[in-house]
Amino acid sequence: MGGDANCLEQDHGKLYEPEQLSTLGLLFDEAVLALPPSMRTPSNRIEIAKLILERASIIEPSLLIKLISALIAAA
Repeated sequence: MGGDANCLEQDHGKLYEPEQLSTLGLLFDEAVLALPPSMRTPSNRIEIAKLILERASIIEPSLLIKLISALIAAA
């Protein structure tokens, strides 16, 4: 399976476990809710999703959770 996963990741990007996707979804929801209602546009939601996925591929998800939680608390 390891070789197949590496091939899929090269062809399609980062692979996430269901638990990771659930966590990233919760982060997305929290980030969107932290915005004023007037800024919860489809384009802003897409940009937030892109930022979360970019950061998730670079840093550990637990660090990403702490970062976004801190940003939301400061808002």
